[in-house]
Amino acid sequence: MTKHSRAVFTISSKNYIHYAVTLLNSVNNQHNDVDLFLILVDKKEDVNLESSNIKIIWVEDLDIPNFEKISFKYNILELNTNVKPTVFKKLLKSYEKVVYLDPDIYVYNSLSYIFDTLDKYCIAVTPHMIMPQYIHHHDKLDIVSEVENLKTGAYNLGFIALSRHDESIKLLDWWESCCLCCAIDEHESGVFVDQKWLSLATCYFESIKVIRHSGMNVAYWNIHERNISAKDDTILANDEPLVFFHFSGHNYVDGNVNKLSKHLLEYSVENGSLLSQMLLDYTKVVSENKKLLAIFQNSDYGFAKFSNGEFIEDLTRRIYFKYAKDFSGNPFDINESFYKFAKSNSLTSGIYSKKSKVDMIELKNSNKVQVLETIMKFIHKLLGVSKFSLLLRFLRHYSITANYAKVFRSKIDEKNTTH
Repeated sequence: MTKHSRAVFTISSKNYIHYAVTLLNSVNNQHNDVDLFLILVDKKEDVNLESSNIKIIWVEDLDIPNFEKISFKYNILELNTNVKPTVFKKLLKSYEKVVYLDPDIYVYNSLSYIFDTLDKYCIAVTPHMIMPQYIHHHDKLDIVSEVENLKTGAYNLGFIALSRHDESIKLLDWWESCCLCCAIDEHESGVFVDQKWLSLATCYFESIKVIRHSGMNVAYWNIHERNISAKDDTILANDEPLVFFHFSGHNYVDGNVNKLSKHLLEYSVENGSLLSQMLLDYTKVVSENKKLLAIFQNSDYGFAKFSNGEFIEDLTRRIYFKYAKDFSGNPFDINESFYKFAKSNSLTSGIYSKKSKVDMIELKNSNKVQVLETIMKFIHKLLGVSKFSLLLRFLRHYSITANYAKVFRSKIDEKNTTH
């Protein structure tokens, strides 16, 4: 691979590799002077993408200290997002400018605007929205509210770009420490993986450009403020060239070009519209790459199981996240202290199966939730509104897994005393 001064990278596990390759190929269609990297967050193996344009870096080769502990305490989403600043630090040692793009992004136009921005600024980000939502928007179901963005952060880190500069390294050192320490996916705790932290970045660092280009990072959360059109052969967003579209929540299996994202089911894309054609074309390319790379998606996530094949539940990871310092050895190893503690405290769930993974959207629409709602209504009538309100506050407290983890504090102390 010919080395250039600029690089673009994405991060995925093997189950999402077809999206990652689709993205990087779309970058390559626009630039032949940019080096492309795929960071694979999974167990290392020999992978041949039959492309000299994409260089693979395995997460285990990033030299993250105590990686076994970090890969255990974070689930697949958290680990994929939280190694981002570490990758930036590695690539900026060799490249002047580095751009990160989520794997479910497709690049439609040159990234020159971003690279030019990095001539003047060290860091570039895009906000979820570039226009305030006026009061008459808040009763609409087909847009993402500003309240949601307060939960997930001002900026969407499906895109972020940095140039090599002392200011960039300062930001990365701070951001990396946050991500490797305590960047879980838990809105109730006020955190959301790597992303929420960058809402503070403009308070701490000066050379940050907030890009408000309408054609960058278009997605379900801002589609209500972006008019998609075309002039000649160029796709436009609010009359600006569409640089890249973020197909977050895209479902290639469904293939429904009327649904932009599984996260915004109320929003329907008009039949025959340019956006529906974009969805159709993107789905076709992703599906073709899935067929080519099927061998990778059929393997389980490499950090999903204990050494005996038992699936690691998120709650189990949270208990370890809270009390990792109290356990020695490799937490994946069933012969070490954490597994023995988890087994004796009903924190293991049996042999791993893909059916073990629960989709939150499916769960919300399931009959089990309807039954639970009926039970809650009964408890409301039984307790009365005052005591029921106290119960909800109590449940809210324990919805933060770190608070629930305290239930096990005495058992951990007992373990440490006996050893």
